[in-house]
Amino acid sequence: MKLTTKLVSALVLGTIVVLGIETYFSVRDDVQTFQQDLHRDAGQRARTLAALIQDVWRTSGERRALQLIDDANAEGPSGVRWVWLDAQPGDPRRPKASADQLDEIREGREVLFQERDQSGHGLLYTYVSPKIGGSRQGALELAYPLDGLDRFRHNAMVGAAVVSALLLAGSGLVIALLGVMVVGGPLEQLIEKTRRVGAGDLSGPLDISRRDEFSELATALNVMCERLAATRDQLHQETDARIAAMEQLRHAERLTTVGRLAAGMAHELGTPMNVVSVRSELIIEEAPSEEVVASAKIIKSQVDKMAVIIRQLLDFARRRTPRKDRTDLARLTEQTTQLLDALAKNKNVEITLSSQAGPLLAEADAGQLQQVLTNLLVNAIQAMPKGGAINVTLGRGNYRPRGAPAGGSWGDFARIDVRDQGVGISKDHLNHIFDPFFTTKEVGEGTGLGLSIAYGIVEDHGGWIDVESVVGQGSCFSVFLPLVAETAQGTPPVQSPPVQAPAGLRNGIA
Repeated sequence: MKLTTKLVSALVLGTIVVLGIETYFSVRDDVQTFQQDLHRDAGQRARTLAALIQDVWRTSGERRALQLIDDANAEGPSGVRWVWLDAQPGDPRRPKASADQLDEIREGREVLFQERDQSGHGLLYTYVSPKIGGSRQGALELAYPLDGLDRFRHNAMVGAAVVSALLLAGSGLVIALLGVMVVGGPLEQLIEKTRRVGAGDLSGPLDISRRDEFSELATALNVMCERLAATRDQLHQETDARIAAMEQLRHAERLTTVGRLAAGMAHELGTPMNVVSVRSELIIEEAPSEEVVASAKIIKSQVDKMAVIIRQLLDFARRRTPRKDRTDLARLTEQTTQLLDALAKNKNVEITLSSQAGPLLAEADAGQLQQVLTNLLVNAIQAMPKGGAINVTLGRGNYRPRGAPAGGSWGDFARIDVRDQGVGISKDHLNHIFDPFFTTKEVGEGTGLGLSIAYGIVEDHGGWIDVESVVGQGSCFSVFLPLVAETAQGTPPVQSPPVQAPAGLRNGIA
């Protein structure tokens, strides 16, 4: 409130100065007007009496005229007397006027002047010289007391002082109230807002609903806080993203190390596994009994599966380009659902397949696409811990590829929908499900690579994946893959996917 106090004090001081000046000139003008009226009345009275004395002097003589003046003074202190202009000091008829004033009186001019004693009592002297003839010149002296003028001056000063005091008190109160309301209040709000901003609290916009500079300052401060809050949120997001990226890099480094170790182990295990496979074949050929042959066949079968696992582990460690061939997506989808049917039943989940078209031929790597479908189906099974149904639907139609311009060409695509009745995916997670290492599963249940790899595989085949999800109702993943034109003759053989389960499922990578 220091600025408000200074502003109010300056305004009050200015008001005092203005009222003081106005009071001074007002009282001075009023006193001058009263004094002029007093002089005018005194002169008029003196001239009237002078004319009367002049008539009496001419008609009745000097004695009668002087007697008339003395009789008037004897009846009461009228302040009128006859003076001789040549009277010497000590003469009772000597005038109060000075020598210069006496010269003016001799010239026939009217003379007025004031005289005050030591007590402050004053008289207004008026001299008029009538034409009485003779050798000696006299004048009529009127002494008018100035008590009325003094009372008028005193009353005018007191009245002006009272009015000024009342005006000063009223204006001071109004100035103080306006200072607090117009300046002090908004300043306090601005100061409090600035302190909160300095403390890091950018919430609570400042509302000063007036059309002045304070309102503009409050608006600018609110805009600044909004921008600071947006910048702070952006910094937090960037910091979180940087931390997440660092964690992903660390995880990627660990996976790279694990991949190198796994690749090294796969190479090291290849030779002993080949020995075991060859020995098992020799046992099958030379075994004396059927039980030994059966056991040897089991050993060879398991070694072959181990070889497949190692081969797929190596394929996962080093990304390879798809080996595309003419593939029937309908048959591939059917085989994948049959492959996972046992796993689904163990989780109390039923997989149903419905196709709205015949064969769907595409140039694709059957093994990689089987990995994509397996990943989506396993995720759907894990999304229903209490069981449920998964509906896999196949269809075809004209779609515009993702990322194509608004006027881009449409194409013939196969659409594979995997719809579950699971827990669903929140909107916050929906935009990140295809990011590498992003996962909502518990530790040990997934690495966050499955959907990222699946999305990359589908992109390598010229397609894309869409997802729709409602929390508590389930999710639907849609895979779009370009189809090839079917020919009546010369159709190349359709590639069949491997019957065994993909490595991602057996190793828990899905």
